Formats: sequence, C-alpha cells, structure tokens
Amino acid sequence: MEGDRVIRTVCPRNCYCTCGMLVTVREGRIVSIEGDPLNPATDGTVCLKGLSYMERIVSPDRLLTPLRRRPDGEGFDQIGWEEALDGINAGLKEVRERHGPQATLFYEGSGNHGALSALAGIVSTARTSVGSPVTGIAMELDVIAAVVI
Repeated sequence: MEGDRVIRTVCPRNCYCTCGMLVTVREGRIVSIEGDPLNPATDGTVCLKGLSYMERIVSPDRLLTPLRRRPDGEGFDQIGWEEALDGINAGLKEVRERHGPQATLFYEGSGNHGALSALAGIVSTARTSVGSPVTGIAMELDVIAAVVI
C-alpha cells in the first residue's frame, strides 16, 4: 500500500540468532512482520516470539510509563522516567552500601550474542560502575546457566 514503509531490523527477544525481520509500518503502526530473506541464520523465517511483536505493541496491557508499587502493596502509580531511574540508582546504591557489591547480579540473556551484540557492553559497564563481580549468563531462554564470580 502507498505510504507503507518497510524497516529492516532484528528481533531483540532472548534468542541466539536474533532473527532478521522486515517490519511494515503504516501511519506509525506495525501492520506486518516477515522474516528477512537476507538473514543467513534464519533464511527468511521468524519464530512465533518474533511474530507476536505486533500483538504486544498494540496490547492494552502494554506498559508505556514506569510504575512504582504503592507503599501498601495494593497496586501501582505512574511515575516519570527520571524519577524511576533515580529510584533504581538509589536502590542499587543502598544494596551495595548495606551488603557489598557482590549482592547485585547483572544478568545477560543469550540475545546479547546475536545481531544486538554491540549492546552487550551496557551490562558490563553497569556491573563495573556498581562494582559487582557477579554476572549471570543464560545459555537457555530465561534460565541462568552460569554465575561468574
């Protein structure tokens, strides 16, 4: 259709091959996802996790803003991104001061080893800035197979 834009990208789900995708966008909305035939690892196919992105993006349950749990534990309140990041930073700092840097585990999924491998350095930088010697590495989807100390 006229005005459609096809974007060549990769699926960032936690898989090793990081499937190549051709995403068709119309009026700012994803209208289709297909495998990229130029991706040598997947030869133009995309698994169900990748194909489900369209449903995830339009889901009414999709989170679009950070949420903070209410003090009474009954629900959440929306907060701004800066407040959320400041809260995470304060929490990590408190854990480090109370229990030492080894109390924080930084987890890397296997998706960091595919087409998005350039982003893997972010986890290492965060771990180093906190001073944590502990990294979890997944060898299977969402399963920590090794903890490196």
